Amino acid sequence: MMDQSDKRRILVVDDDSGTRILLLALLRDSGFNILEACNGKDALERMRGGGTDLVILDLMMPDVSGWDVLTERDSDPSLQKIPVIITTAGNRSEVMLRAVGKRVSAVIAKPFDLAVVLEAVRRGLETSSVLERTAA
Repeated sequence: MMDQSDKRRILVVDDDSGTRILLLALLRDSGFNILEACNGKDALERMRGGGTDLVILDLMMPDVSGWDVLTERDSDPSLQKIPVIITTAGNRSEVMLRAVGKRVSAVIAKPFDLAVVLEAVRRGLETSSVLERTAA
């Protein structure tokens, strides 16, 4: 069943095409509008283009990493309210410690459970909506 949050746009960022395709299919089949980027540079361009309601971000990418994207998001007031879910093949505990100051909605270890991803997306969108309503 689609609710209003399912109309929101999710940006999937991962340099691994297999992971990106899996996430895109999952989100599309769940009724979400989706965008994709295969690197951090493209992710920032799409985020700055507007209309991104949530980002699912891989950390380990060449050139512009997921950490670089988070740093840019933190320094750009127009991007700061976009919730981000991190996906990582690295040590989840270490990533969570480092992510604390980056205002990350969730950290999901690869390989991930698709139900966990969907739940994190829904929570991230709900939290974002609550923050927007209280700020208005």
